[in-house]
Amino acid sequence: MKLQRLGGYAAIASVCFTIIYVIVRGPLADLMDAEKTMAASSAAPAHFVALELLYSIGSILAFIMFLALHERMQANAVYLTHIMLIAASVSIAAAITVSIGVLMGGIR
Repeated sequence: MKLQRLGGYAAIASVCFTIIYVIVRGPLADLMDAEKTMAASSAAPAHFVALELLYSIGSILAFIMFLALHERMQANAVYLTHIMLIAASVSIAAAITVSIGVLMGGIR
């Protein structure tokens, strides 16, 4: 399978995961207070774990999409695609790190 076709599928799946993420995060949108966040996290930890896993999967799909865009636009926008890949790499590393921290119970 070509990378560009895989990137197209990843873009569609990324949009679906973003919609699911927004729906799951809906009840947690007002959790800017640390006490409320800790209370909600201790009451329903599976909700937070699912949220972080969705974010990690969405980041991986976005990275695949950016790789496909890099292959497609390589000759026309060399510097832009390099910056895009660097930003996607940092995003995926941060998402996976936070997800592992939440799964191990260290970061909340």
